Amino acid sequence: MAVAVIIQLDANLFPRTEAPRAALDEKVQGAVRALQEVTPRPDFILGSQQQDQTAIQITYELPILPHGVGNEPDLESSPFLQSVRSLCGEPRNVFHVALDRPVFGPDGPALANVVEFVLSYFPVSRITPDFQTRVQDDFLRFDEIFSPAAIGSRGWASGWLLEDQSHESLNGEMAKCFFIMRGWDSMDRFQRSLQSDAYQKAIPLLLAWNAPWTMFHVDNLSSAHVYLRLRDGETWENIPESLLVDCAQLTKANSIEGNKKDNITIIYTPWSNLMKDGSMATGQVSFHNQKMVRKVFVPLRENAIVNRLNKTRVEKFPDLKAEKDEYMKKQRQDERKTREEKRHKEKQEKREREQLKWQKDHAYDDLMSEENIQASSNQDRDSNFLDDFM
Repeated sequence: MAVAVIIQLDANLFPRTEAPRAALDEKVQGAVRALQEVTPRPDFILGSQQQDQTAIQITYELPILPHGVGNEPDLESSPFLQSVRSLCGEPRNVFHVALDRPVFGPDGPALANVVEFVLSYFPVSRITPDFQTRVQDDFLRFDEIFSPAAIGSRGWASGWLLEDQSHESLNGEMAKCFFIMRGWDSMDRFQRSLQSDAYQKAIPLLLAWNAPWTMFHVDNLSSAHVYLRLRDGETWENIPESLLVDCAQLTKANSIEGNKKDNITIIYTPWSNLMKDGSMATGQVSFHNQKMVRKVFVPLRENAIVNRLNKTRVEKFPDLKAEKDEYMKKQRQDERKTREEKRHKEKQEKREREQLKWQKDHAYDDLMSEENIQASSNQDRDSNFLDDFM
């Protein structure tokens, strides 16, 4: 269970600048800086709507407290929302959504390159617990049918908006909204998925409700990419903390937008988990497995770290294919050497086992020699050999 907050702002609040989004970024970052003493500090995503280029959207999650008297969240008094209002002006819309899962988790949709939002409007007069359950069940059935064909889908979450909404087709009656949030690698992949047979089979489940709906998509901020070549024996899971901090600071410093911001989150993953296809823009990537994506929080740019790294900077234009071929050649040589050493060791151990077995089998050979047998036999003694014992 999670409560997501959707804040939609008007970029035209900043008419004097040619880059309203950049100006808004600065305003929002001011709001974030004002929250440095808030615990826990919320994760958030800032993006622009594709369908309405004048709309800027912030998505974040509220901390969920245990149920009990006095623990109900006060939605309008959220420190983050208050700061955004103070620094950026009154939003166009603010939605609070009770979702079935976190949207910033490993399988959450919020961190995808493109995030799809769908709101379906149902008259308040129709809303009962049973009605809500049937709506949710149909959306789950839709997802079960559609998901296998949803190429590039990066997780989804669903739930009901906590505030009643208005819609022109409801003749003045207020509505409860069922909300879907799904992440995508790219807009092209979303559009191709809508052409699938699975979508055509699943969509009648939702159209049967005859409910008005709206859909919009948000492009999230882009960032720089930093690649770390690990030493032999190191893995991406045991990177030293100090090295992670260096990489995160370098990523922030080389991001056109991220360098101007405080309180950002850097994500990292093995290179083999990166996914890229022709439908993605330059620099845009996604991941095969979201559970192999980890985060590093960067509160501020640390110039001492960035300056230290820049002093050791060496710019090269290597032949990456040749380097890879050489690396793979060395890997094969090392593997061959390891196999040979293993075979040699196994042969040595086999010889030692055989030698020990032979020694065990022949331990009494000297005692059973012809000479010793004759020496211990009474056969050739004279008849008085027992006199020595009298």
